[in-house]
Amino acid sequence: MRTRTGLLAAAMTAAIVAAGCVAQEDDPPAEDTSAAAEDWEPELVDGELQPLPDGFPDDDITLVNVDVAGSRDGIYARDLQRILEDISPVDITVSDEPATQGGTVYAMADVTTRPGGTEGYYPIISSMPGTSTDFLIEPIEDDLGLTLEDITFLISTEVHPYVIAQRADAPWGQSFEKFVEYGQENPGDLRYISHGVGSGQDLAMEWMLSELGIEVQKIPGEDSVQEVAAVAAGEGDFTMNRPDDISPVEQDGRIESIFFSSEEVPEAWADIPGVASAKDYEKFGLPDASWGVVLGFMLPAEVPDLHERWLYALFEAATETEQYQQRGETVPALQLQLLSTQEATDVAHDAYDFAGPIVREAGLGAEENE
Repeated sequence: MRTRTGLLAAAMTAAIVAAGCVAQEDDPPAEDTSAAAEDWEPELVDGELQPLPDGFPDDDITLVNVDVAGSRDGIYARDLQRILEDISPVDITVSDEPATQGGTVYAMADVTTRPGGTEGYYPIISSMPGTSTDFLIEPIEDDLGLTLEDITFLISTEVHPYVIAQRADAPWGQSFEKFVEYGQENPGDLRYISHGVGSGQDLAMEWMLSELGIEVQKIPGEDSVQEVAAVAAGEGDFTMNRPDDISPVEQDGRIESIFFSSEEVPEAWADIPGVASAKDYEKFGLPDASWGVVLGFMLPAEVPDLHERWLYALFEAATETEQYQQRGETVPALQLQLLSTQEATDVAHDAYDFAGPIVREAGLGAEENE
């Protein structure tokens, strides 16, 4: 899978799709699946979700993880797989399909070519903001002819904040306020190990640096583990990254967290005076903004409404189990939060709208890189 930056501006796909949807006069009227979906209510018998009247599902449901098995998303998939064994009437499998940045939408496009792909048998793990902002960075419309409207953001079940972590021997100490002061007083001195270029973490950090008026030396990394290790080794001064990759290194005393994009500082860091969170934006003159991994599942928009409803009920039932609730106690900085299909869609579209100007200002779009 190739990765290249680009601002997506093509609009011809919508017109083509619209033209293709015009039915011939002799075509029979389409079944009103949306009305059927609204009338349907989930039925659990002895804790097992019953199939739909049309027989769905009658084959394995495969959770598509666009990362390696041991990644955050890979563990998420396997946790849900174990929980769903007692809820689903069919087997739940996991398919690890590692891809580069932007690969989630490419995986969805591939899913539509598989048997059952447009029926709902392949839910794809997705961070709603990350997937939507990929359309700003990657040439998805040009490559695939897809837009955000071709995705159903089915459900989100949890939020992982972004974390700014610095080298443990930073001269300003473990304090976001002192970090900001140092950066403002020493333009170009700080070395920023970014999570790639144009990722959700990178966009959030670029936004914050711009708003705070801090100039840095940007050193793009290759993956979260490498980026955190580079900061711990003193090859960079800070990174914005994932708490699950930062936490083990922080426990060894080689790196320090100073900021969380969640509203509150997570409990494990709440007693450290210098650690800040989104609730402190006003103190630093930052506008309100929501950043982080809003994790859940997406589907191709072609999946029938009733199948969407069934899959939503399946994942919702999983989140209500004690097993799933334990994730909030074992995954660093995790916030359990259930979002409906409409709420997840709103998050995705809001992130796209908010990130557009940031992408252009940072020079990450196609127009700036042609």
